Amino acid sequence: MVRTKLNGKTNSRSQGGFFLPGLAIGVVLVSLIVGGILVRYAQQEATARGDERAKLVGSRLAAIDDAVKTYSTSYFTQIQRQQQVERNGHTVPASRVRTPTTDDLFRMDLLSEQHAAAFIYNGRAIGFDVHLAVPSSGCIIPNCNVTALVASTEPMVDLQSPSEVDLRRATIAAGVAGTGRAGISLPESPGMFVSVDNINIGANVTGIAGLIAITNGYDSRGFMEFARRDGSLPMTGDINMQDDSGARHNLRNAKDVASETVTASGRIKTGEYLQFTGAKVLEDTACPEEGLGAPGFGGFILSCQSGKWKKSGGSGGAITDMCQWGTYGSISDGQCDAMCGGTAPGRWRVLSHWDMDSGGGGGLRSLTTPGYGIQGNGSGQAVLCVKINQ
Repeated sequence: MVRTKLNGKTNSRSQGGFFLPGLAIGVVLVSLIVGGILVRYAQQEATARGDERAKLVGSRLAAIDDAVKTYSTSYFTQIQRQQQVERNGHTVPASRVRTPTTDDLFRMDLLSEQHAAAFIYNGRAIGFDVHLAVPSSGCIIPNCNVTALVASTEPMVDLQSPSEVDLRRATIAAGVAGTGRAGISLPESPGMFVSVDNINIGANVTGIAGLIAITNGYDSRGFMEFARRDGSLPMTGDINMQDDSGARHNLRNAKDVASETVTASGRIKTGEYLQFTGAKVLEDTACPEEGLGAPGFGGFILSCQSGKWKKSGGSGGAITDMCQWGTYGSISDGQCDAMCGGTAPGRWRVLSHWDMDSGGGGGLRSLTTPGYGIQGNGSGQAVLCVKINQ
């Protein structure tokens, strides 16, 4: 029994001495494994966060690209002609109508304020520049195309090595912005933006590697068939306001209609006055066409009747006398009456006058100035008065 106990004690001590070092080794191994897993997890998390940030850069580029598309389609004639554009109370001057800023796009309500601001990526503030071009070969402005290139201003670099370009994440950003239209500037060829398909999409004038860019084009020729709301293109044909059913439609809320001729099959209505702005005509002188109306002297409206300009009703208002004279002072109906006089019935009115220095030509002289000698060359005005019997 003693031997058995001694043997039992000896075996227990031997096993305990073997177990403790083994347990310590096991704990170390488990710690290494767990630590490795945690490190790997942390690295994966950091990689995932970096990838997500890269995707946000690509989304920012895509949003600006959409705003530039709207800008180009809305103002393609001004862009080609290099004229200023206005929208939402903001003006882009002609000097940079082809290089609008993201702030311009925001103020014109084409881009959100968030997307207009610079994007902070790995400690760098990445902005975006817009460059519009008008290839005019084979076309005449404003019938040319407009191409656009939106490019980042700072490279996408590695967080741990800020001097190294992070090509993988730059490629991720370009892929989010637009597959086939977006690309990056590679360290081996920084003067060109290259897509993931190894296609050159545009020149990188900065020569900086690690930038991303997207290109788009606006084929203006396809839109030349449509009317421009801003009036930047002239119409090339008539505006037909009659639909297929024969119904006619209206033009509403026009401020002014400037036209050579207005032809109406119905009535012409005015809510205020009918104003004649053409030259006045003399009563009883020849008129070109029956039914015409024109302003006469003395405030009368004359109409063409039987080949003569006459008042409505065809009577009164005949010219009974005429008088030409020169003056250095005011010209009025009262001046005509004071200078011309006479016994013929009617009232004197100013018919016309001209400046003998300019409008009538230097050196014109009046030979019928009552009570005066010949009007000398140079200053003064010649006046023609008529006496109208009303």
